[in-house]
Amino acid sequence: MKNKFIALLAIVGLSLSYYSCQEDESLERKGKPTITFDSNDIVVKEGDNINLDFILSYPIKSDSEVRIEVLEETTAEAEVDFELGDLITMEDAGGGFFGGNGYYYAIPSLTTNHTLSLPVIADNTVEGNETLKLRFYSAGKGEAMVDQIVTITIEDSSDLIIDLNWSGTFDDGGTPTDFCDLDMDLELYDPNGDLIMVSYNDCPEQITIPTSAPDGTYLLDASLWTTNGYAQPINIPANVIFSKPGITLSETFDASSYFPMADGGLSDGNGNALITFEIIKNGHIFTINEPGGTTVFQGRVAQNMANKAVLKKKHKK
Repeated sequence: MKNKFIALLAIVGLSLSYYSCQEDESLERKGKPTITFDSNDIVVKEGDNINLDFILSYPIKSDSEVRIEVLEETTAEAEVDFELGDLITMEDAGGGFFGGNGYYYAIPSLTTNHTLSLPVIADNTVEGNETLKLRFYSAGKGEAMVDQIVTITIEDSSDLIIDLNWSGTFDDGGTPTDFCDLDMDLELYDPNGDLIMVSYNDCPEQITIPTSAPDGTYLLDASLWTTNGYAQPINIPANVIFSKPGITLSETFDASSYFPMADGGLSDGNGNALITFEIIKNGHIFTINEPGGTTVFQGRVAQNMANKAVLKKKHKK
C-alpha cells in the first residue's frame, strides 16, 4: 500500500510539473513580441523594389502598428526616387494619438513574417548612389516592440536601352533627302520566341529592356522595312546603340553594311534587310552578341563569346 501511495504522489508531482511548465510558457507569451528585420542593410537598383522583411518573435491577435521615421542622413526623396507604397503619414493615421512624425504601417495580425515593398523609381539618369535611412518605432498601443534602423542604398538603373539610329541626309538627284524618310524598325522576341516589344514609327527607334524582365535569351531584330522608292548606291548609316545611362555605359554597333539602300527593305522584297542580335539577360547583366560571334556589349566588361544567334527573317505586319 505504501508503494502505491508513493507511486501516486510521483504521478501527481509530474503532472504538476508539466502544467507548471505550460503555465510558465503561457506567462511568457503575455509579454509583447519584438520586431526585427531579415536585413538591416539593403542594396537595390532603380526599377527594383525595396523589400522590408519584418520578423515577429511570435504572432499576436492584433495588428502590430509601426512608426517609420526618415532619418536626416537620407538623400533619396519620396515619390521622386522611391514610392511610398502602402505607407501613410502619421498625421493621416491619427496624428497625436499615434505620436511623432513620419509614416505609419500596420503589420497584419497572426503572422511572424511580413514584407513591405516600396518600388524604386527608375529615371535612367546618372545620380550616383542614394541613401534611404529609416528608423522603426512602436506606434499606437505598442502591441509589438521595435526600435530598429534600416539603411537602404539605391544604385543607378541597369535597364538596357537600345536605339536604332539612321538619321542624316543623302543626295537624291541634287535634292538633300532625310534618311528618316526610309523606314527602319526594332523588334524584340522573348526567350519563348514571342514578339514582346516593337518600335516602328520613330527615327531613331528605341526599345528598353527593364532589369525586372525575366532572365533568359532574347533576340533583337533591327531591320529596314522599306526605302520608299529611294535606291542610291550607298549604305544606310544605321547604328545600333546599347546603353545603360544610369551607369554611363554605352556601345555603338555600325550596321550600315547590312543595309545597302539599292537592295531595298523587307517589304521591297529583300529578305536580307535585317540583322539579329542575341541578348542574354542574367539579373542586371546583359550580354549582346552580333551575328559574327562577337560580344558587342556586356554589363561592365566586353568579352568574346561563341555566336549562338539564330538569324530570323520576320516581316512587319
